[in-house]
Amino acid sequence: MLLRQKSYSPFFQRFGRDVYIDAGCRFSHPHRIVLDDGVRINRDAIMEGSSAIYVGRNARIGHRFFLHSANHDLATNLQLAYFERSYIYKPIWIGDNVLISANVALLAGAHLGQGSFVAAGAVVPGKKFPDNSFLAGLPAKPIKMNGERPSRELLPAPAIAFLVSQNSKGKAAADLLASTLGLPQIAVFTDNMPLPGSVKVVICLDEGVSPPENIDEVWEISPAERDLQRNENFKINLSEHVDTPLPNYISYDIRINGFGAEPTLHNIALGHLFRTSNAYLKGTVEMRGDARAAWALCLLAGLTSTNKEDPSWDHLFKKIGSELIDPGLTIENWRHREQQLKVIFETEIEKFDKGKQKTAFFFGKPAENKITAIRRHFVGHPWLLPAFIWLNRTAHRELCEEILDEIAPLMQTAERLSCLGLSHRLLENDEEVANILATLMSSEWLSENAALLRVRPDSQTIDRSPPLVAFLADQLISQEKLGSFFQMQTKPVHLNWSSFANKKTSEPSQRTLSPLFDTGTRRFSKSLLDNWLAFQEIPKIESGHFYISDRNYRRPCQALETVWRDLISHALDRVGLPTIRIKPWPSGYDWALSIRYDVDRVVVAQATKNILRIQKEWLNSSCGSWYFLDGAAHNGRTQNVLKGWNQESAHHARLRSEPNLRGKGVTAHSAADSEYWRGRDTTEQWEADGALYGEAMLSSFPLPRPGWLGEKSTKMWLTPLHYPLEGSTKELSSQYFDQNLDNFREQIASGGLVIIGSHPDCNQDILDEILARENLEKVWAVPVNKAVQRVKALYAIGNVSVHAPSDDPSDLHIVSHQTLADVVIEICPPGRNGEWAEHTLQFQAGVGRRLKGISPTNLDHNS
Repeated sequence: MLLRQKSYSPFFQRFGRDVYIDAGCRFSHPHRIVLDDGVRINRDAIMEGSSAIYVGRNARIGHRFFLHSANHDLATNLQLAYFERSYIYKPIWIGDNVLISANVALLAGAHLGQGSFVAAGAVVPGKKFPDNSFLAGLPAKPIKMNGERPSRELLPAPAIAFLVSQNSKGKAAADLLASTLGLPQIAVFTDNMPLPGSVKVVICLDEGVSPPENIDEVWEISPAERDLQRNENFKINLSEHVDTPLPNYISYDIRINGFGAEPTLHNIALGHLFRTSNAYLKGTVEMRGDARAAWALCLLAGLTSTNKEDPSWDHLFKKIGSELIDPGLTIENWRHREQQLKVIFETEIEKFDKGKQKTAFFFGKPAENKITAIRRHFVGHPWLLPAFIWLNRTAHRELCEEILDEIAPLMQTAERLSCLGLSHRLLENDEEVANILATLMSSEWLSENAALLRVRPDSQTIDRSPPLVAFLADQLISQEKLGSFFQMQTKPVHLNWSSFANKKTSEPSQRTLSPLFDTGTRRFSKSLLDNWLAFQEIPKIESGHFYISDRNYRRPCQALETVWRDLISHALDRVGLPTIRIKPWPSGYDWALSIRYDVDRVVVAQATKNILRIQKEWLNSSCGSWYFLDGAAHNGRTQNVLKGWNQESAHHARLRSEPNLRGKGVTAHSAADSEYWRGRDTTEQWEADGALYGEAMLSSFPLPRPGWLGEKSTKMWLTPLHYPLEGSTKELSSQYFDQNLDNFREQIASGGLVIIGSHPDCNQDILDEILARENLEKVWAVPVNKAVQRVKALYAIGNVSVHAPSDDPSDLHIVSHQTLADVVIEICPPGRNGEWAEHTLQFQAGVGRRLKGISPTNLDHNS
């Protein structure tokens, strides 16, 4: 068997741990077949993997099983013999913990839900069957089984009550907190509801609620006792080796970029400056040396109107000003503007002329030859036009006017029109400038979805040229409308921390206690709840778009959740009850990894195949999530290559409302005609459009969860902030990715979901490099949607809970509302701080799994 496992493994898309294949089994196209952990396939099974096949965890497959993921096209209206017709390919999906008897056949398109059973000899048609289906017959149909009922009815038996007042915010906040902690002993109650007798600990999440008098262990929210000063800070022990400082304010950056803004001159100019400068700074667009002149105009425009203390402006000036114009250039010595421009223009024209022909060709030549020279010079290199006009506007004004008249009909792109407009501006031809500006601002040049201009009216491509930025900026300056040219707004949210004095103790159960709760008075700081909500609240962004910075990868939210677990575990310990917690990933895995790809450009087939190779080679998995722009022409090629590879097909947000989001994951997109993440508006719209999940860009947290909107949470769950693999298409190493390497590894250490974001046309050797150096022994590599569904099934309030029979409250059972495989339950008995015993359970929906001996008086630590 071991020899068979070793020899089979390289050929399958995924060959999981502890897979057993008996003698006589045959597989075709195994590279399209996933056999997850614990699969058992009995003798003489046949699997034809023409399309994607997924066999879930612990699936048991009987003798002489037959599966084929393709079928002949049997349409009756075809005038072809059957052997002349093509095949129809439909994926087959077999869920976790499925049992398939002997002599069963699965036809193309069959989908068996988790925990299903198929009786011997059945033929399962290409339909979707829900979890726990019991199928038999020809064709197979669901039949009802009359199993024995449990001898005792199990009733919900929460040990902990989150008690809130009847206002909606308190209940929503309590539900959200309970959905992040992974503690199935918690239930949420309002103060007008009776508590079951199993409740031994009450935690009042609202001030003024009235807990029952018969509960001894009541923890109450406390107002400020010791306020931290604005420059004061304290740390929370987040893991064994990491102390996380808690900030006294949070902030997020907004950049004005023209997306979703009103198409005013101001917004269009800002939008193009953002796109053009950001493209250069990130290296996505190669900045030619011949663009220096236009950038000089941009810098001059900014200096006349921008706060020079603005760090974003200073960064732009240093990067573009010093590297492209003059290595020694600073804001302070940028004074003699006309002289500087003259030097720049002369230098660039001289560089251009050296390899081609002298600009002096224009002087003294017959008129009939000038149009040829004009075409050769200024149409192909429009930046030369304002440079030539600048240098010759005094001595050769008539020639300058003649050139502009001749070339005007040839300037049919935004870049060329801008250069023509700048040239007329230098000659003070105000009427011509106004006409060119009016042309560019007309509806045929304006993008439908953003305050940005197209390359030409018949193109969907947005212009990125520096001359357009320079022309628009010059017009804003001349009209005194510029304001701040390079805008980035930082939105601070100040936090008020109140803490209790640290109490030194030698008791093991109190070693990790923080100053945010007081064990003596059973009080916890109001800031523990308020600031936890503030760290993850999705802001309302009125204009511009959210800009990810290093601050967004810090981990205060996770630190406070560690405090909550410490508090709850301590309270349970005081009343002699164990702490029970759920690990999110299947048994044998400590963290989860997903790789997301933004498909916003054409991708060659070989690049896609290379990505699939990396997933197989390093992760033995199909863990890719591909985000497609709805209706984009380039989608089809990539989707065809991905057929049969069990990848997730997800959605890129482009417009504010997209009905095609229903049932799909969604992420914000960065294309010019797409909607950047606009905080609360974007999140609420995704939810309204039926998205399966979205991305929370504001902060990093360990696991998916609902989003917090200030007064309520979303029903749609959000994923943690992703880690970008590259900053541009030209990235050659992991240097950009490694800027957040410490946070990346701390996310791994916390057992969270780690998402690496990339573009499939970028250099995937970087991913090879990153995966080669990380320890991947205990990673669960899956698409984003599968990770989200797993966490949601285990952590959403009430999905997994503790139950007990009414006649013996100490006989605890764990009940799940869904059928789930390999769920790890950890139990820490009272008085044994940090000593967790692991139990791996298989859940059938609604059926309790007994935790033997877990009671206040009888604890079997190794049960």
